[in-house]
Amino acid sequence: MTSAFYSVSVTLLARIEQMQIVRDALDSLAVANAIPNASTARLQIVLDELISNAIKHGASEMRPTGGEAKIEVAMLVEDSVFTLCLTDDGPGFDPTQLVYQTDTSRPRIGGRGLDMVRALTDSMSYLRVNGKNQTIVTKAIEQRHEGRAPMISGLQIEETREADTATVALAGRIDSGNASQVTEHLSGLVAAGHHQVTLDMAKLDYLTSAGFRTLLLVSDAAEEAGGGLTLRSLTEEVRELFDLSGLSRAFVII
Repeated sequence: MTSAFYSVSVTLLARIEQMQIVRDALDSLAVANAIPNASTARLQIVLDELISNAIKHGASEMRPTGGEAKIEVAMLVEDSVFTLCLTDDGPGFDPTQLVYQTDTSRPRIGGRGLDMVRALTDSMSYLRVNGKNQTIVTKAIEQRHEGRAPMISGLQIEETREADTATVALAGRIDSGNASQVTEHLSGLVAAGHHQVTLDMAKLDYLTSAGFRTLLLVSDAAEEAGGGLTLRSLTEEVRELFDLSGLSRAFVII
C-alpha cells in the first residue's frame, strides 16, 4: 500500500532574492511531514545549491521573449522519500557529469556545491526536455511526529569586540540569501582593525556553498591583515558539511 504524500510546487523568477519563497515552502513541507531539523537543513542545502547554480550560470540566457526567466520547483514526500524536481530554461547543463573536486593546495569553493548535493542525496538524475533542464534528486528521510522544534529563521549575530580581536556567535543558517550581508559584516570587522576573528558556530544550523565562500573570503582578508579566522564549537552536523565539502583543512577549527 502506498502512503499518502505531500507535495508543493513553486515558480520563481531567476533572482537570488526570490529564493526565500521556496525555502519557506520547503520548511512548510518539512513541518507537514514531521521531518527532523537536521534532515531539513540538509534538504535546504540541496535546494539552495541547485537553484543558486541555475540562477548564477543560466539566468543570463533564460530570457523568454517579452518576459523574465523563471525556475520551476516541485517537491514531494512519499513513502519517506523526499523528491526535488528543478526545471529551468537555461543552456544545457548535466550536473551528474561533473567530476568531484580534488586539490593539492588550499581548497577553494568553486564546483563544490554540486559535490555537496551528491553527498547529501541518494540519487541525482538529469534530462534535457523540450529545451529545458530538468534535474531530479531524491533522499530517504526519517519522519518524527513528536518533539520537532521549529528551525531558526535566517541568521542571528552576537559579537564581542576587543582591541584587535572579535568573537562572533552565529545562530541560524548562512545561505545564498544572506551570505553577502554576512561577508560584508565580517569583512567590516577585519577592516575596522579586528584582525583576529573567532566564529562560534554552536548554534549554526547549516551553511551552503555561499556560506563557505563567505568564510573563505573573510579568512583571506584576515590573513592579509596579519590575523586569521578561527572556527569553534561546530555541531556534528555542521562539521560533517565541512568534511563533505572538502574544506575542513582550509580553516582553523577548534
